[in-house]
Amino acid sequence: MRAKDLMNTDIVTIREDASVSQLCDVMQAAHANGLPVLNERDELVGIVTEDDILYGTMGVFDKNGSTVHVRDIMTSPRSARPKTPTSWS
Repeated sequence: MRAKDLMNTDIVTIREDASVSQLCDVMQAAHANGLPVLNERDELVGIVTEDDILYGTMGVFDKNGSTVHVRDIMTSPRSARPKTPTSWS
C-alpha cells in the first residue's frame, strides 16, 4: 500500500494567521478533528488538531479566542509523497 491509496484530495485547510475562534468554526463545519495549516503562499506549514486547541490555549484564551492564532498552537508538518510506502503495506 502506498500513501496515494490513503490520500484525500478534497481537503479543508486553515491559514496560520486565523484565530482559534475561526479555526473552531471551520473544524465544526467540516466535522474535522484536525486541519492542515497553510501560509499566505498556500504552502503547508503545520497541522492543528483538537488536542492542539485544548493544550495550546490553556490560560491564554480570551472570550472570543482572538488572542491566540493557529500558528501559535499548530504542530510542524509531517508529509509524504504519493509513492511513499506506508506501514500498512
